[in-house]
Amino acid sequence: MDTISFNPERYQIEITNMMDKFFNDSILSFNPYEKDELFITNFIKENKNVFSDYDGLISVQNYFGTLFNFQSIETNNYNGYDYELMVLANSINNQKFTMNKNTFIYPSRPLLDTKGFGQHLSVNVDVCSSINWSKTYINECKAGNNIFYLYQFDTVNNFNRVSKCHRLIKKDSEFTTDDYREYIIIIQHFLLLHFLCAMRRYTLPTLLFMDGKRIGNASISDEISDFFCNFINKEYKEIFIQKVDDLRLIAKEKNVNIEHEKWLIEMYSLYK
Repeated sequence: MDTISFNPERYQIEITNMMDKFFNDSILSFNPYEKDELFITNFIKENKNVFSDYDGLISVQNYFGTLFNFQSIETNNYNGYDYELMVLANSINNQKFTMNKNTFIYPSRPLLDTKGFGQHLSVNVDVCSSINWSKTYINECKAGNNIFYLYQFDTVNNFNRVSKCHRLIKKDSEFTTDDYREYIIIIQHFLLLHFLCAMRRYTLPTLLFMDGKRIGNASISDEISDFFCNFINKEYKEIFIQKVDDLRLIAKEKNVNIEHEKWLIEMYSLYK
């Protein structure tokens, strides 16, 4: 009987390359309080997703730390049901980003893993998208308002549908360099904790082989996810923990509140 499998040695190299990019070629690669105003300003202006779909990181890095303007609330229709979209625009690189307004209204649960067909493992806590850490602030947004996109994470709602929870900051005035430094620390802390606690969501796809011949495109399976998590825990766990400890010292020194996702902080304390 033909056996379909992946190449563990090849996959270890792919994971190592992915993690090198994760730590050294992303928003995690610097301490914002050690960088001058020009560096921070240019980083925000030029910030763009450095990961591809193949990296397995695009869903968590996409738009993290991006400056937008609130553009509008648009009404769309799907199968006879109206729903509203919040539209953000970035004049620097003509990016547009939309999010379903329902994510600010109806609660969902942080998603940790999905197995088989719709078998979702989630945290038993309700979350909603927020602006300035409030789900009601969206009603006060006006065209042209400055919006800083912090981060997002996958969730599952009461209808077993996967959605996203968005975290945004709104200011009526211009954001300052110190604002950006604070937000970058918040993003870095979230990203490190979320990777560790929802690790299977970050599984890197890899090629499958049958009798030494490649079949299809890069894929993810339970076996691949198990291998990925075991390798990360063996090779990178202590690096993650040290980086989290360092960030928490910086946050304490600079009086930055990084404890917005209580559910994630509790999970991380159990992970350690």
